[in-house]
Amino acid sequence: MGGSCDAKMTAGSAEEMIKMGVDHAHASHPELVETMKGMSTEETAPWNTEMTRKFEDAEMNTDLDETVSEEEEEETPESESAE
Repeated sequence: MGGSCDAKMTAGSAEEMIKMGVDHAHASHPELVETMKGMSTEETAPWNTEMTRKFEDAEMNTDLDETVSEEEEEETPESESAE
């Protein structure tokens, strides 16, 4: 998520990822939470937009990877797959 630590998170949607990030901040980064408390909706909007874009980009790349893997399986001749 681009934060101050390397915690790994998996979510089903951008909104879920944002919520997980906020929950993680509350649990692990109290100093960040203090900064966040003083921010207006207008100040947090760019972060939310960036996280949504990153999630959608990652999701698209995952979908592309799966499509490529499926195409590679279809192109593999049976003699090669039997080895």
